[in-house]
Amino acid sequence: LGEQKFPSVAMDDDGDFDDASGVAPSLTIAELEALGMTYGAANPIALRVIDDSGMVSAPASSTVTLTRVVYADAARADDSGDGLSWATAKSTLQAAINTADALPDVKEVWVKAGVYKPETDPRGWGLGDRGKHFMMRGDVHIYGGFAGAETARSQRDFQSNQTILSGDLNGDDQWRDNWGDGTQQGLIVNGGALSYPEVGWLADETVLGDNVYHVIYNDQENLDTSVEAILDGFAIIGGYANSTWPHTSGG
Repeated sequence: LGEQKFPSVAMDDDGDFDDASGVAPSLTIAELEALGMTYGAANPIALRVIDDSGMVSAPASSTVTLTRVVYADAARADDSGDGLSWATAKSTLQAAINTADALPDVKEVWVKAGVYKPETDPRGWGLGDRGKHFMMRGDVHIYGGFAGAETARSQRDFQSNQTILSGDLNGDDQWRDNWGDGTQQGLIVNGGALSYPEVGWLADETVLGDNVYHVIYNDQENLDTSVEAILDGFAIIGGYANSTWPHTSGG
């Protein structure tokens, strides 16, 4: 690999590689790529510190692994983009998940605010539209709540940028707002924890006949439980598991 100089900083004397305000020198992804670093591999590096007098420290060895993000945006026309930027985001969530799963250097999927409905049957049930569902993948972390321009996960606001996974394929579900606050029935996935919002029951259950059995379906045959899978920052609504096993619960 080549050599690259970090931006100069006025380092303090606490022993950390940063200045008094905690800001550490950094390089951009483009600069790291220019050094010959590859994605998905542990690239060896040697760090040296040069002080104001020109003294050079002994090198400290370490490694850097470059990873990428796959993006999803329901407003995109189709899935023809490579998914590796907001401008080339995948239109469907499952396509983004599958793309991330296929790339060894990708662990995260960032999902722009919007409504995402299952369009495929990854489990292979062959039950028509009602059998469609989303399926997670091991070691793929899926985060909702993005506006569509963020460059860091910490910039997302999942409360303002509602990202909804809906099993209401025809968009005709009717809700009675029991609490007067516009809350729909659903399961909220927030910060890695699951919680139930104030539940409003359907005013007309006859419109549920088109809804998918499961908005999300995972099992040990298709999800590697030896590694972490994350779903974070979504509202999940509109599943209707009213058939025979295993479509009797978990909608």
